[in-house]
Amino acid sequence: MQNEFPQVEVKFDIDSPTTPIIIHVRPHLDLLFSEYQQRLHSIVLKRFREVPPVTIRFKDKVLLGPDQILRRVDISRVVGPTYEGEELRYPGVWFSFDEHVIPPQDQNQEIKTITVSQHNGQDRDGFEEVLECPVMCGDIARAVAKVHRGVTLHFYPTATSEPFFVEIGITTAQDLSIELGTPLRAHYREDDRMHIHSRQKTDEEDDDSPCECPISPRVFRSLYLPFRFL
Repeated sequence: MQNEFPQVEVKFDIDSPTTPIIIHVRPHLDLLFSEYQQRLHSIVLKRFREVPPVTIRFKDKVLLGPDQILRRVDISRVVGPTYEGEELRYPGVWFSFDEHVIPPQDQNQEIKTITVSQHNGQDRDGFEEVLECPVMCGDIARAVAKVHRGVTLHFYPTATSEPFFVEIGITTAQDLSIELGTPLRAHYREDDRMHIHSRQKTDEEDDDSPCECPISPRVFRSLYLPFRFL
C-alpha cells in the first residue's frame, strides 16, 4: 500500500549494535522492536483521522471510523471496566488521551493513542526484551559461534529446550532437517574453480571428438553445494 503509506522511517543508534529499533509508518503506526532479538515489542496507533482514516472494530462493533470519534465511554461500555488512571489499561492494549484538552476522567475524553504490547501485570520498560510466549516455541533464541568448530543454537522455551550444536564436517543435512525441520527452499552454488577440468574447444577441433578429461556424473553432482537458509 505504497500510495497510502509512502513514507517509512527507521530509527536506531548507529553507535551501538544493541539498541531498540523504531519504525515509523506515516502517519499512523510506530513499531518498536527489542534491542537484542529484534522482535516486535509494541505497536502504537495514533493520528486516527489523518488520511487514510483509521477504522477500529471490537468483535462486530465499530469503535472508530471516518465519521466516528473514539471516546473513553465507548471503550468502557464495550471492553469493560478497568482501574482508574490517566489511561485505560487492559491486558495487551492501552488507550491514552490528550489530557490538556478535556479534564481527566471525563467520559467524553477522546482517545488519541492506542498501544498494543505484552503485559505481565507489572510496569516494564518499553525497551526491555519481549516475554517468552507459546508462539515462540521452537524458534531460535540465540546462536553462539565457535571458530573452526561450528555454532550452538538455543531455542525457545529457553528453560526446557536443549541446545543443538551444528559441527563443521560432522553435522549432516539430515541432522539439520530433523532438528530444525524442512527448509523453505534450497539454494545451489556453482563452483567456477572446476571449469579448469573442462577442455576448451578450438575451431580446429571436431565437435564429436571425445573428451580427454572426463568427469563422472558423481563428481559433477558434487560441484553443486546445497545451502539452506535457517
